Amino acid sequence: MDIAWLRDFEALVAQKNFSRAAEERNVSQPAFSRRIRALEEEFGVTLINRQTLPLSLTAAGEVFLAQSRIMLRTYDETLERCQIIDAAGENVIRFATSQSLYMTHYKTHIAPLVDLGGLEIDLNSTGWAADQFVSALQQRYCDVILTYWHPSMDALAPLGLGNCDYITLTTDSFVPVSKTGPDGPLHRLDGSGKKPVPLLSYGTVSALRSVVDTPCASRSTAPRCWSSIKAPWRFRSRR
Repeated sequence: MDIAWLRDFEALVAQKNFSRAAEERNVSQPAFSRRIRALEEEFGVTLINRQTLPLSLTAAGEVFLAQSRIMLRTYDETLERCQIIDAAGENVIRFATSQSLYMTHYKTHIAPLVDLGGLEIDLNSTGWAADQFVSALQQRYCDVILTYWHPSMDALAPLGLGNCDYITLTTDSFVPVSKTGPDGPLHRLDGSGKKPVPLLSYGTVSALRSVVDTPCASRSTAPRCWSSIKAPWRFRSRR
């Protein structure tokens, strides 16, 4: 598939007219129509409803539009990153982390090391699960990852087997937080309560899910927990 076909498709969606879209893409209308038809044949589906005025998308076309935008954005970002790395040579570190971790630690821990080494950072800020960071490092998609670590995080175990070098930037403590009542916390984690404890839980793909689940499950007095509520944060982090 030619990447230009995706840009043709986006132009047609915006213009809703073959002639105007062809003009925007600087090709003749017949050539433009052939390229859209080739795109549809490539995927084996009809993307454009040609029976409506203005043109509209089929159900498959709606799905394809969302995915094509992701593909184009990924292509453009990859092209830009490759050009940056090629121009800078070995002075660029390909860095993968979450946006929150990067912003939290950049000024205090990352920037001084970058300045000291005269380096530049090619940042790939993602919402990956922990195992995806490991795969990216193993496949040399990035040079450095910034992530949480805890013995319960099985997804990070391959890094230890691969003898990867690491430094610890800082440590965090998790503090259970509960709404209070007249007699103190409404919910206790010592197993003394008779009812399950409702938890605002990490999502299943979060690297931090196991950090809390593992010690709770291993205690003989662990409380019964009702965790049907799922959100990005469960415990407050204290530095």
